[in-house]
Amino acid sequence: MVWVYGGGEETVVQVYSGVTTGGVIPARIASLPKLQVISLSNNNLTGLIPASMFCNVSVDKPSIRNVQLRFTAFTDIVPPVSGKCFSVLQVLDLQQNQIHGDFPLWLTDLATLTALDVSSNRLSGEIPCKIWRLKLMEELKLANNLLCAVFPSEIKELVNLRVLNLEGDLFSGEIPKFLSELTGLKMLYLGGNRFNGSVPSSCSNLTQLETLSLRGNSLRGTLPEDLMSMSSLVTLDLSDEILVSIGNLKALSILNLSGNGFCGRRKRCWGMKRGKIYSGG
Repeated sequence: MVWVYGGGEETVVQVYSGVTTGGVIPARIASLPKLQVISLSNNNLTGLIPASMFCNVSVDKPSIRNVQLRFTAFTDIVPPVSGKCFSVLQVLDLQQNQIHGDFPLWLTDLATLTALDVSSNRLSGEIPCKIWRLKLMEELKLANNLLCAVFPSEIKELVNLRVLNLEGDLFSGEIPKFLSELTGLKMLYLGGNRFNGSVPSSCSNLTQLETLSLRGNSLRGTLPEDLMSMSSLVTLDLSDEILVSIGNLKALSILNLSGNGFCGRRKRCWGMKRGKIYSGG
């Protein structure tokens, strides 16, 4: 096993990507008093993620700000004894592990988090209502899990959110109208769920939205007129949907309509002056 320790004002622990390191994480990592960044992605690390990965348990003042554990093989996270050790953690990336069970409620205690990625794991159940505690959150990625049940309205309290990725989960019913209160959103991914009904007209309140993915649901009807005129929208993915009109989206450069039942010619009134249209099967 190869462990690389950096020094100076900011201590970094890293196993370089591509090195097929295996085994478990050594507890001594937590004894580094200036530790700010832990990067152990793209390895064969297994077992439980210890709480020491998120806080310097042997020092008085916590310093860890960035934890990168994507593309490994961890199965669960040991919850912390005390939430105070998370007071400075900003980025937590656990993408594509094997973490299973309910969404860890204690993650909502990480008040300083600005980015959380737990996509491509095996998390199930519902997003906890206490998600509103993450007031500084800018990027929330929960895609490709087994999350379902009630979509919490408390998520609208995340006023700093710029990226929300819920693709490939099991959410159903109509697209929640309260998502339109996240007016700072630039990227919204809702594809690959079980949403039905129509796209709510209130989505036009997302005036900064650049990317919208609604693919692979069971949506019907037309896009709301106000949404069809959004000047900021660059990428729109409606593949595998039965939406019959997309309007006059002047900024649109990528449009995905594959997997639909369209026939005949594409209409010029769609308003695209540049970019690409994907309409194949």
